[in-house]
Amino acid sequence: MDGFALTRKLRGHEKYQHVPIIIITSRDKEDDRRRGIEVGADAYIVKGDFNQTGLVDTLRSLLA
Repeated sequence: MDGFALTRKLRGHEKYQHVPIIIITSRDKEDDRRRGIEVGADAYIVKGDFNQTGLVDTLRSLLA
């Protein structure tokens, strides 16, 4: 099971419908990013673009 399948499975359970999910991956294609959001991720971060400030900003916005 990959992160896309896990996200889809979690979103299928009422308990996890409102829990923020961030996919952090090496997949940097726009199709992958779109797929991540379509399966229910609240954010999609590419490892190659990772920076700590961006992660903290994402977490703040999702937990606000």
